[in-house]
Amino acid sequence: MLNLLSQNRGPPQNVLIFKREKKQYGKYEKDIQEKYGDKIKSSKEISSMQEEVILVASLYDMNEVAEIKPEAGSSYILSQSEPFDEEMEISYEKLLNWLSYLGIPLYQAHASGHAAPHEIKHVIAEISPKRVIPIHTQRPELFQRYVFDLGVEVIIPKEDWSFKL
Repeated sequence: MLNLLSQNRGPPQNVLIFKREKKQYGKYEKDIQEKYGDKIKSSKEISSMQEEVILVASLYDMNEVAEIKPEAGSSYILSQSEPFDEEMEISYEKLLNWLSYLGIPLYQAHASGHAAPHEIKHVIAEISPKRVIPIHTQRPELFQRYVFDLGVEVIIPKEDWSFKL
């Protein structure tokens, strides 16, 4: 949304901007408030129009969500991966506690875009390329061993990117 606003295109006609209450607003926030004031809604305003809006909120907005007083039938859709470290576990627990307090069920819907190793191997086997360059892996040598039986050349990029195709 900020990208749209920074290009002076403004929010689409059917999009409102949720104004989280803060003690201080940054310059860009003040600029947005001045330019798109009629599109900006507070938690109090959102509360009175709940059936008309889908609110995009995060864990850090839960104080505001509590002020909205979500009506029965409200839901929270979490579109991120499940927690995989201690810090994420703590944040996830906080979110679950907030949602429990507010009486809102959680629905998890996430697609990371990451394929499982066996899926990648299947795609390589189907396409049957001459060469494969793994660019989004922490262990390219392991990948190379994993697809060895496919008879494809695996080119592992070096930091200086001076390999030849």
